[in-house]
Amino acid sequence: MNARPRTAATTNHIDETRIKNKIDYLEKIEHEIDLDIDKIMATPQTIKKQAAVRLSKKMVLEASMSENLEEVNTLMLRERGVEFFDDIRGEGGFSLSELCNIECLLLSHNQIKDIYGICQLTSLVELNLSFNQISDIK
Repeated sequence: MNARPRTAATTNHIDETRIKNKIDYLEKIEHEIDLDIDKIMATPQTIKKQAAVRLSKKMVLEASMSENLEEVNTLMLRERGVEFFDDIRGEGGFSLSELCNIECLLLSHNQIKDIYGICQLTSLVELNLSFNQISDIK
């Protein structure tokens, strides 16, 4: 007599035990993952918050690799801790009107709270403000 094929509908005790053991194993892994997640969520975050950095003319020129502010076309200041992007008075300061040719401004992962200064950049074509703390949009 021919043996019946072993399909899900025709399992035997050995197959059922094997499947049950695999399910138990996977449930154990799931439980351990849940415990790890609970442990991570219970510990205080040790994320180091970067101190706010004041935007300066030197920083802008170094980041854009330009000689003067009128030449700046693209400015990438990612993860620099910049809090305010606005006119800077005093030593090392400048007026945003000097960035008259800027087209691309990449300021992701900073601490920018408002975009008032950025709104003054009329030649801007591309802007990235991802992962900032913007709370005041004018």
